[in-house]
Amino acid sequence: MNYISRSSNLLVNFVSKIGSYSGSSIYYWGVFDFHDTLTEGKKVAGTVCDEEFTNMTGDIHSPANSLVYLNPIRDVVCKYRIRTDPLKYGRISLLLEHTNFKQNKQNCSVCSSNTVDHLQIFGKNASGTDGICYSACANQNSSLEVISSGSSISINMFIVKSSATANYFKKKPPIFKAKYTFLHPAVCGPTVIKARKPGYMRFPDLTVSKFDDVDVYCIWDILVLKDTDLHLTFANITMKSESCAQHSVSISSSENKEYHKECGQTKHQKKILVPGRENNGVLKLGVRMKSLNLGKFDLSWKY
Repeated sequence: MNYISRSSNLLVNFVSKIGSYSGSSIYYWGVFDFHDTLTEGKKVAGTVCDEEFTNMTGDIHSPANSLVYLNPIRDVVCKYRIRTDPLKYGRISLLLEHTNFKQNKQNCSVCSSNTVDHLQIFGKNASGTDGICYSACANQNSSLEVISSGSSISINMFIVKSSATANYFKKKPPIFKAKYTFLHPAVCGPTVIKARKPGYMRFPDLTVSKFDDVDVYCIWDILVLKDTDLHLTFANITMKSESCAQHSVSISSSENKEYHKECGQTKHQKKILVPGRENNGVLKLGVRMKSLNLGKFDLSWKY
């Protein structure tokens, strides 16, 4: 019979009506194990393994306490929610480093099926598919960086109860490991730029308020006219060096096809054409700056 303590202490008291026993036989014996109950995030009350994360950076992993997989009465579902203060940060970068799901005997043609151990990520983007899925049959051990569309992102892990003990009780390494960091601080402004009419933007604009200016990373969704040739122009680029380690600005499709990356090498203007056949209505503009005083740029668009 298993006895599980509710804290870090467990007292075993042997009581005998005949006093001390000096024979050679052993009537009572037991085996004990220590189980790590520490978590990286804040535990959610009333749940087996849910956690919330609100620090600017952090690590996430499946439960270190493998008792959650010991003869569960229902499927094990752990939900990990990362959220920012939307007034300070508009996005989250989540790096899923690895997964270690065991192969189930059932057909796993559908990754998110309730007959398959799996993990899903929600909150990825505003216009593309959501619910990226990992299992022993899909994306196993492949790392991936996911950028949220807003101020929260979630990881849901699902373990089938019938095989949970055999596959994961007292087993290492963890089923998954990930890390996250907050992006798109207030100086970046809104995460979405509506550009269906000709216009321009300048970054950074420090004339209104004073912002923290260290390690700034902005990612905008630029909404443009779909299936239409788009002409972009970078101008007034005043970056003080050509080191991409110090700063960079890039424009790409929503499928990550890069059209241009700028680290200060363009001294005057750079014109870019996005053909209509490649234009699905959303572009990604990313800016990294070690310090906001290292320079600025203008970006204009027309059709």
